[in-house]
Amino acid sequence: MIEVRDLRNGDWYWIHKTIIEKYSKKIGAIGLAIYNILASHSNQEGICFPSQKRIADMLDISEWTVGKYVGVLEKYNLIRRERENHQKTIYYLLKIAPLSDQGAPEKHLSQTKKADGFNKGEHLGLTKVNNNNINKNKYNYNSKDQELTDLLYDLVKQNYPFIIERKTEKQKIADYEEMNRINRIDGRDYKIIEFIIRWSQQDDFWKQNIRSVSKLRKQFDTLMIRAKSQVDKKVIKDYD
Repeated sequence: MIEVRDLRNGDWYWIHKTIIEKYSKKIGAIGLAIYNILASHSNQEGICFPSQKRIADMLDISEWTVGKYVGVLEKYNLIRRERENHQKTIYYLLKIAPLSDQGAPEKHLSQTKKADGFNKGEHLGLTKVNNNNINKNKYNYNSKDQELTDLLYDLVKQNYPFIIERKTEKQKIADYEEMNRINRIDGRDYKIIEFIIRWSQQDDFWKQNIRSVSKLRKQFDTLMIRAKSQVDKKVIKDYD
């Protein structure tokens, strides 16, 4: 006798078929696998908070790879993530545009008329959530982004006290948001970001070149490689 799946069994979860048919090539096999893990952990409102380590262990990949592909999922407006107390990451599965709307611009649920609440009858499989409550702040940064941005500019000022640069409030906010992207989109842990900032401002070459958050983000991979090389050679202590 052949046993088929029972839809009433709580061991099942659903994702919108558009994820496979429209986004698979864009997000890749790893991105698709990570989306499935997030979907399997989510509640009826499409909210979950598995750690990067758990996701990495489940897929037998590195946490860095998890962070990279979570950024890809965010790029295509499939998910959104937020830090809670700078530690736990909360993931939100966003509304997926149906296949019939492939030619139309992709929208967040917050941009639709249905953004005022969870649609009755829609569950995890359709990944439609109230996106209005995800981030009520006008700007997309937190106190840790401000702290690390200020740290970078304080160290730059110590290295080059003769350089006078007065930033406007708008420029400061842009820097805070760019620092937030290093963590939220690029998947860099705040502890690692702080280590790289301090290391770059002690290195004779890099302290001349990393004097802004945008340069820090652009060169982050290279900085990681150079710093790791010195850690391996015991020139500097590991950030752990």
